[in-house]
Amino acid sequence: MTVEEVKKSIEQLKAQGWDDNDILGVFYKMFQDDKITLNELGALCDVLGYELSEDFKNMSEEDQKTKGVE
Repeated sequence: MTVEEVKKSIEQLKAQGWDDNDILGVFYKMFQDDKITLNELGALCDVLGYELSEDFKNMSEEDQKTKGVE
């Protein structure tokens, strides 16, 4: 997917009543399910105006997938 396609998808979700937290949750679930990489997760978050924390980036892969959401 291109950045423009991601932005369009996000706009469509927001039009359906989704908020940033809902969308970020879907991105995180995709990461947990190995559908996207850590770099892709970071890029998707960036499109929404968020970034992965250094603490998250420095976690083990297992912790990133189980302890990433507070």
